[in-house]
Amino acid sequence: MEHVQDSILHPWTFHDYAFAARQLGIWHGTFLAGDPQPLEPWLCRDHIRGWLRGQSAEQGWDNPEISASFSREARTRHQALWADLEGFLSALNHVPQVFSL
Repeated sequence: MEHVQDSILHPWTFHDYAFAARQLGIWHGTFLAGDPQPLEPWLCRDHIRGWLRGQSAEQGWDNPEISASFSREARTRHQALWADLEGFLSALNHVPQVFSL
């Protein structure tokens, strides 16, 4: 994305964002309608798995601000979700991929 050059010479307005969102929606809709998704090697695949590589369910809980902001129940639920992380990531691999900024 750092190589994408903006042709708009002013800060984006609401209408600029609305136009971009509409164009992305149209692009995504073509794949939901059955068109094959592009296979270019520069398109990310399994992006979230890469973000989470090297992370753990316990990471961050030793931060006093985090531990003070969340209940023990929230931590337990977080650990339960993390325990099923592979299931969530596998499910994500079966839904249509989308362009994201």
